[in-house]
Amino acid sequence: MPIENEFKYVLRDSPELRAALGPAGESLQQGYLSQHNRIRAVRPATGPVTRKFTFKMDTEDGLVELERRVSKKDFDRLWPLSANRLTKTRFRFDDGGHWDVDFFGDLAAPYFVMAEVELPEGIGEPAIADRLAPHLIKAVGKDTAFTSFRLSDERYARQLLTSLSR
Repeated sequence: MPIENEFKYVLRDSPELRAALGPAGESLQQGYLSQHNRIRAVRPATGPVTRKFTFKMDTEDGLVELERRVSKKDFDRLWPLSANRLTKTRFRFDDGGHWDVDFFGDLAAPYFVMAEVELPEGIGEPAIADRLAPHLIKAVGKDTAFTSFRLSDERYARQLLTSLSR
């Protein structure tokens, strides 16, 4: 089973951050069927929409993530059953690992910005990518307070951000 090895970094939004990421973000619409099961539709800047079902759960060996594509029909059947829904815009790049930078909510005025780097199993937390470093509020590693499931609650995410910015 694949073990997910991700480290997270809370960022401050700015025009400089957006310039460093480039123009080609993808739009994600995500809903949770349970704390461990989610569905997601990904709309890239160009190309077709993809839809996925994901199962994530902590085990004694680490966080297991299983993902598979689902049809539009199955996604549409499951979406009304989902909760903890969120939208985010994601920017991707590779720099010593695969980095995703997510802007939660409306890209014009996101309520939370977070980067995460995914590395092979067993690799420790790296320094933040150079292009993100000037915008770092806090490296939060694998802290479960910063899961998308939790951050789907905008009020919670804003309170968390306020507590980090003090």
